[in-house]
Amino acid sequence: MSKKFVKKVLRTPYNAWRRKLEDIILSSNQQLYERLDKHHEERMADLFNYINEKTERLSEQINLQNEIAATNTAAFEEYKNKYSGQEIVVLGAGPSLNYYKPIANAIHIGVNKLCQYNNIELDYYFTQDFVNPSPFINDISKLKCKVFLGIIASLPPLDINASESLSARLNATRYYFDRSPSEYICTDIRFHPLMDFYTVIFPVIHFALYTNPKSIYLVGCDTSYSGYFTNERILAPKSKMRYIFFQRFLGFKKLKEFAQHYYPDTNMYSINPVNLRGLFEDMYTDDYIVNNKKNIDQSPLYGDWEITNEMISQFITDHLAEISE
Repeated sequence: MSKKFVKKVLRTPYNAWRRKLEDIILSSNQQLYERLDKHHEERMADLFNYINEKTERLSEQINLQNEIAATNTAAFEEYKNKYSGQEIVVLGAGPSLNYYKPIANAIHIGVNKLCQYNNIELDYYFTQDFVNPSPFINDISKLKCKVFLGIIASLPPLDINASESLSARLNATRYYFDRSPSEYICTDIRFHPLMDFYTVIFPVIHFALYTNPKSIYLVGCDTSYSGYFTNERILAPKSKMRYIFFQRFLGFKKLKEFAQHYYPDTNMYSINPVNLRGLFEDMYTDDYIVNNKKNIDQSPLYGDWEITNEMISQFITDHLAEISE
């Protein structure tokens, strides 16, 4: 059989196969180009949103700087190093608060629902979220301690800010706190907003560090979905709380690094910690140990290892599953 004949016989299927291969390559290339274009558009959109957000926050900082400095200087000037050599207790509203026995001669700072807690006489009280009419406004008015009401560093002002009328009625001191999650933690709170990671506990700890105490104790700062010392449950959707709790865990990591660098002489303790186990030095009361041994024996999120975003996400997932049982 001559070579010419073979080529003639095979030409048709060969050409068909070649055209099909070219179509496949062209189609694949087209799909690849479309995917690359889509990826490029998404990245450009992300970059555009990032730049917009950064520009917005920078604009807020510039426009509010004078007001923040004036307000926070008036609020905190007298507290720089005020409690050097003393102990401060920061009181959150978590269930573990019920196991706390007040430390004698310590400065006690409460937040939010602590105005309804009658077992401890507060020295200071902080609150800053008035997105709805607060159910404990009347309780705040009965406090005999100094009251601080926060203003979020945002333009235009958000509806979580308490009114000036309420502030005057409560004889409260105003202060600025940062939009969550804070990008920076500044040392001099007279000229910058207090840090915030979706809970007033952070501004309070920032204030407490500024007073340069010998020790800070965290009580009832459970960082948990379990609820409050009043046995109330957290009503916010878990999808929303998942993001908020994620940012809080990151915030506590940043807080520890900040405290270690700028206030190394201030000892920090967690009394009956729940999800902050291993972050600072943990301390447990006898009655808490008896009733919460399972919690104490669990592996903590914080420890002698590098905390990653994946570790935090898994920790929150496990916690959600546990409290849903």
